[in-house]
Amino acid sequence: AQRPVKARNVKGYDFRRPDKFSKEHIRTLQVLHQTFARLLSNSLSSRLRTMTTIKLSSIDQVLYEEYIQLVPTPTVLHIMNMAPLPGSLLFEYSTTMGLLLVDRLLGGAGRPYDEPHEITDLEMALIGKFATSFGDLLTTAWENVVSLTPKLMGTELSAQFVQIAAP
Repeated sequence: AQRPVKARNVKGYDFRRPDKFSKEHIRTLQVLHQTFARLLSNSLSSRLRTMTTIKLSSIDQVLYEEYIQLVPTPTVLHIMNMAPLPGSLLFEYSTTMGLLLVDRLLGGAGRPYDEPHEITDLEMALIGKFATSFGDLLTTAWENVVSLTPKLMGTELSAQFVQIAAP
């Protein structure tokens, strides 16, 4: 005896572009990252002895592969493990910004160099120190949601060397 088939509502699903976050999740991420931006702005102002303002511009969902194709080279990319959350977090900012942070940290005026140069090992080490403090600030921003233990996994200057998600 065959059972009657129940009618179901069927929705199409694009597996190439999955929507992972609901509008509610996006709103929560927006609040968390606005808090992070405020904390980061205060932290940089005190560390660099100058006023800084950081604002969240937008939250978008894109495929990792598409994002990586848009990242310029060279650029500073910090890869962080965000245990207990799965996956990794990627901080990205221009090498010019990284060098301005280092210059200001070492007592300079925080002006761009007249001539571009490759980032030295010492400058990379100092830039890495900023990334560690970014993780601490994320821990504070997320403390009401989940207790994070961020760990800097590495810093790269080219997106082609960063593989934190499958293509």
